[in-house]
Amino acid sequence: MEKNSEQSILDQKRQVFEDKKHLKLIEACGVGNGIISLDSFDDSFNDQKVSFFIPASGSGSRMFSFLREFVMKQKYTDEIKLFFESIKSLALYKSAKNECGESFDQLSDLEKAKFVLEANDLPKGLIPFHIYDDEYLNPFQEQIIQAKNIFPKGVGVHFTVQEDFKEVIAESVNSLGVSSNSIDLSYSSQSIDTNAYCFDEHQKMVMDNGSALRRPAGHGALLSNLNDVDADILLIKNIDNIQHQKHSESSTKMWRQLLNVLDCFKSDLLALKSNFTKEGLIQLNKKYQFLHASELNLFDETSLEQVFLRPTRICGMVKNEGAPGGGPFWIKTEGVQSKQIIEKVQISNKEEDQELLKSSSHFNPVIIAAAKTDVYGNRLDITKFSNSDHCIVVKKDHKGQTVNYRELPGLWNGAMSNWNTIFVEVSGENFTPVKTVLDLLAPLHSA
Repeated sequence: MEKNSEQSILDQKRQVFEDKKHLKLIEACGVGNGIISLDSFDDSFNDQKVSFFIPASGSGSRMFSFLREFVMKQKYTDEIKLFFESIKSLALYKSAKNECGESFDQLSDLEKAKFVLEANDLPKGLIPFHIYDDEYLNPFQEQIIQAKNIFPKGVGVHFTVQEDFKEVIAESVNSLGVSSNSIDLSYSSQSIDTNAYCFDEHQKMVMDNGSALRRPAGHGALLSNLNDVDADILLIKNIDNIQHQKHSESSTKMWRQLLNVLDCFKSDLLALKSNFTKEGLIQLNKKYQFLHASELNLFDETSLEQVFLRPTRICGMVKNEGAPGGGPFWIKTEGVQSKQIIEKVQISNKEEDQELLKSSSHFNPVIIAAAKTDVYGNRLDITKFSNSDHCIVVKKDHKGQTVNYRELPGLWNGAMSNWNTIFVEVSGENFTPVKTVLDLLAPLHSA
């Protein structure tokens, strides 16, 4: 075993069993306290090299978990009843009819369920989402079309995909006939070199068929992919966060407004530098709320220069409608308060921390305009702005045995820990993830 591999194993074991650091929450961010409104920003922005960055390697199988249960138990739950009552409204029905013809309607419910499960054993991005007259489109295709509508003069689109499906994904996207002059399309896959080593409860490395058992280290492993994309600004969103084109106007405007916030922040920073005053800093922070109020008295021109040399992210935040998980918080690390997107697993189980977690008014929508340049326009190595202390410890079952490993800091969590961060409130119309196929019955996914 190479020396660097040995050191990596030791480092990962320490992160799993020794560090176990929980983040110290100060308070939840809210409108007026870390989250700003988009109302005062328009949708104009400076010409820069922009690319969407869309993680798309996830499997679509979770969308159909209730169908698999139906196949096993043949029990009609409320979800199953709704699925079969509404199946003709779903794009996957048109896909099934294209493959089977009229015979699909003659199948029993059980046979239909089995067919749908087999036909949609695919990455989520290849599953039919939306209907347009007699046609249907999948999320890969929809993301390309929406990107073209937002940036008619041209934009990049980068998908991270499973290597085994790259060819069929490219074929699906190319079927749109979109010109390379309007869409600069590229792909990458998560490197297996980032996979985490697994350990048992005795802190021994788990072996599988004579080799060390390794597991994908979470979406934070995509940081190097993000760094490698040739663009000054990356617009980050998940593959399933896409609306029917009939309902995409709000999303089109929102992305352009996020870019306007980014431009305004940079120009306002430069103006403050040319004439630094404490009052000017206070007014700037009132507009963008990128610093906690407790930090203002300690902030000076030297501190401002550090802000200039960091990458900047503008994060669109939607109101939390009661969904479990984390959100935007002020946290304290080594005496410094900063804004972060926090996941539930990063917080201790202490009652006060859990109560703070519940107090979050906004959710993490993973809608981010990320500038890979500093304020002066110089391209940065964004891997240097991650915080390894924000890794996440995971327990999973492997062949009846509990294994422990660490996931890298999440892409929009600890991987962007040391960025300038601005949270803006955006409409829920811009956040339409599809966790189950029944979500596609919602109005924003319907024709």
